[in-house]
Order: sequence, then structure tokens, then C-alpha cells
Amino acid sequence: MTQSLRLNSQFPGAGEPPSSRRGSTLRPSSPPPRPVSASLVSPPFGPSLRLSSFWPGPVATRLMPTDADSDSVETVRRLGRLVARSAAMQQVFDLVERLARTDVTVTLIGETGTGKDVIAHAIHERGQQPDGPFVVFDCGAVAPNLMESELLGHERGAFTGATNMHEGAFERANGGTLFLDEIGELPLDLQPRLLRALENRKVRRVGGKQDRPIDVRVVAATNRDLRNEVSAGRFRQDLYFRLAAAVVPVPALRERIEDLEHLVPRLLSDLGRGDCRSRRAPSRACAHDPVLPVQHHGARARHQRGREPRVAP
Repeated sequence: MTQSLRLNSQFPGAGEPPSSRRGSTLRPSSPPPRPVSASLVSPPFGPSLRLSSFWPGPVATRLMPTDADSDSVETVRRLGRLVARSAAMQQVFDLVERLARTDVTVTLIGETGTGKDVIAHAIHERGQQPDGPFVVFDCGAVAPNLMESELLGHERGAFTGATNMHEGAFERANGGTLFLDEIGELPLDLQPRLLRALENRKVRRVGGKQDRPIDVRVVAATNRDLRNEVSAGRFRQDLYFRLAAAVVPVPALRERIEDLEHLVPRLLSDLGRGDCRSRRAPSRACAHDPVLPVQHHGARARHQRGREPRVAP
């Protein structure tokens, strides 16, 4: 999608030719797309890769379409298993494409059920090691007393019941991508070891004496405001800075309702249902089907997936 850079509207008159500021007639530019909700995010300190419209601040430029690009914003785009037409998701797609080609740690921020796991897999597929393993580690689904062993591994005899050596998630993801889901749930006492692994690219198993080198791309996700977690003392500031180097806010479905007619057929296809009512162009009919109402208190893609089996064949 061809895009042009225009100076941020928060600096009135910046970047306009002198004639335009003296009142000469120029074709007005198209209104900017609706920005992604910034309720969960803020600009991280230090250098970062992000679209400036994701949050306010003294940013010099903003990437957004002009009149010449307005048609492309309406184009349905695909990124892995993602499909979208909304301007909000177009921005997310652009940012993901850019970040995927680097090895920087990426953090996805958004409500539960907005598809952060799908975006993480798309980053892996477009990254530098797409043929490597993609390992998911859910920080909210592992018992706290087992989390260190499951993440870093353990040696035989490291603790009672450790009858065999166990490779942790970092080692299993070696040569690929490790997706740390719900990173805000990581216990405080384990956060220094995660930070050390990210900085040194080495891990040491529980009960081990040797550091093992790893080549892993890390993508994290959270539905929490990590700044508040830092302020409350539940999340280390240095780890937050490390994770905030590249932040991708993921909008809820209620903020991109125009994507629903394209998401429903894809989700039905994943469920093996084909289309909903007929074999002829089901997408718009599915989107407005009264059996699939979008509840604005949640409006999550995962919520819609859970409702779809109710559709009559």
C-alpha cells in the first residue's frame, strides 16, 4: 500500500509550503484514519519502533494515507491468518511487516481475545527464522512453583521429583520464536532471569552450572498496562524497558467493526463449516446475521469464534 509521510497535525502549519500558510488554495488532505486505542499503552522510554499515531507525544511525523491512498485503505489485506479492511488494522499490519524483518523483542498489547497469538505467529512466519519452531509459553497457565523449570528447564535431581532432565521453553524454541503470552502474569522473582536471558542470549537450567546459548526471537503479549504494574511494584522497570522497545497495540473488534464481514467467513472456514447460509458470497450475510450479533461490551474475535457453532447449516 503506497503511503506518504505527512507532518503530525499536532504541529499546526509544520511541513506546509509557505504559500499554504499565506492562504493560497490547496486541495485539502483526507482525514486521518481512526487511531488505534491508546488506553493500554504509552510511549516507552528510549528508542522504539512504532507508528506515531498509536500514542500522543512530541512526534515529528505520522504515517497515514493521503487522498491518493484512500482506496488502498479500503482494500482487504491478509497477514498470515489475519484478514482486515479497517484503517486501524492496516496500521497494525504495516508495523508487523516492518518489525518481523528485525530480531527486536516485540510486545503485543490488547484486550484478551483480540488475536495477539495470531499476530505473534505472523511475525514468526515473516521473521528471519520462519522454518524454526514456534513455541508458546502461557505465563498465566503455569503454576508459579513450576514456572522457572518450564521456562528455563531443569537438570536431573534439581529438586524433588526431577527424575529426568527437562528442556525449558527457551531451549525448545532455539532457532525459532518464543511467544510469551500474558507476560504480565510472570512472577516478580522470575523476572530477573528472563531479563538476563533476553540480554545475554543464554539460559541456565534449574540446578545447572552451565549457561547454554540460545538463538530465539521473543514476542510477548499482555492485556495489562505494564506501566501500572511497574508503579505497583509487580513488574520490574528494567524488564519493562526491554519489552517496550517495540510495542504493537492490537485494537478490539468493536474498534474495527468493518472487519467483521471478513473475519466471520475465515473463522467459519477454520471450524470446517465453509460458509453460513449459502454457497454464494456469504461474507456480508454472515456479518449482518442476527445469530452473530457483536456485543459491544466485549466485541472480541475470540468471542465471535465461540458463538459461530450456533449458526444453522
